[in-house]
Amino acid sequence: MATFRLHYQDRDNTELQCRFGDLVQRVLGACAPQLLQPCTWRARAHGGRVRVGVVSSHLMQHTVSRYFRELICGLDPTRFDVRVWYGGEARDASTQKIAQRVAAFEQVHDDALALAAKIRAAQLDVLIYPETGMDPRHHVLGALRLAPVQCVLYGHPATSGLANVDYFISGAALEPPDAQRHYREKLVQLPALGACPQAPSAAGDGAWLDAHAQGAPLALCLQNHLKLAPAFDAVLADIAARSGARIGFFARNSGVAGLFRARIEGAFREHGLDPARALVFLPAQEYSSYLGAVARAALILDSPGFSGGATSLDAFGVGAPVLAWQGAMARGRQTSGMLALMGIDELVASNASDYADQAVALLADGARRDALRAQIRQRDLALFEHASVTEGFMDFLESASTPAD
Repeated sequence: MATFRLHYQDRDNTELQCRFGDLVQRVLGACAPQLLQPCTWRARAHGGRVRVGVVSSHLMQHTVSRYFRELICGLDPTRFDVRVWYGGEARDASTQKIAQRVAAFEQVHDDALALAAKIRAAQLDVLIYPETGMDPRHHVLGALRLAPVQCVLYGHPATSGLANVDYFISGAALEPPDAQRHYREKLVQLPALGACPQAPSAAGDGAWLDAHAQGAPLALCLQNHLKLAPAFDAVLADIAARSGARIGFFARNSGVAGLFRARIEGAFREHGLDPARALVFLPAQEYSSYLGAVARAALILDSPGFSGGATSLDAFGVGAPVLAWQGAMARGRQTSGMLALMGIDELVASNASDYADQAVALLADGARRDALRAQIRQRDLALFEHASVTEGFMDFLESASTPAD
């Protein structure tokens, strides 16, 4: 069981997540109490390099790997002894690169408690989970005490809610001033995005999109349909009604897509719109063709509450303007954080009416969109420059694993 979808609700779920974390820990206290006890060794007691463990099921081609692969691979081997336990099934070029760069790499299929015993036996200094929200086994592992210092990255950008996770590692560009209250862990803010995301590959030919535009501006919403709350439907309908644009979505999970399509078509009808004319549901594409369509679209519409991450990186990487709706928590501030790093704050809306007004104005002003594309192409390197993030991460790992005198 996992609370992955809970955080698609645009609200502060910290208390609920902590209650769930306490429940998991109580269950484990009954079945594996020995794995909840403090470690019998002190961090760095061995006197050598910092022993760092990484546990993930998403080190293949995936958003988690795209964000954090270079952060893991960038750890200086003269300072860090890195060991990886990979619980995924697929192995690809991304997996292989990590395996080649770390001291030890094991693809594991153990149940959570057997893997926990294996990790604890390694006597790590620091244990890192790139995320704890996607694979339920990681929530079990995170509830245990397997290393003196335990951290989670923001592969799923919400608190783990677990008492035995000591640090949540995020990016300064993502967090609001009151960010600590959204985490049970101690929040650590690395520079910029707090990650080392990879730029997209070259865009292919996006001319195929023109047939779907049917002569109207076509604004694309790239998000997983799970991120699109019902309240957003009315905002999109308002944009379509006032601008004459078509709103497009890519096909994703077939079951969810069908439910989403029925819902949003109903919302558009309630606004007096013909869904067949105002909406377009695009077939899945090869990555380069998808990027070509993103580059060719009039505008990219980000989602409120849980904003785009990899999809926004794709869009900015091909020079496409993305209209962001800044949220109260990190998961709703990813795209606005990227825009802030590029110094393009004019694409950040603060509420529903501001978002709709800005979208309508942008869809009517091709010259302004072209100017924004030029700015993005000139400044997107700020999203993909990693030196300060990697150095900050290494400094944190050394500091956090150094026992207090």
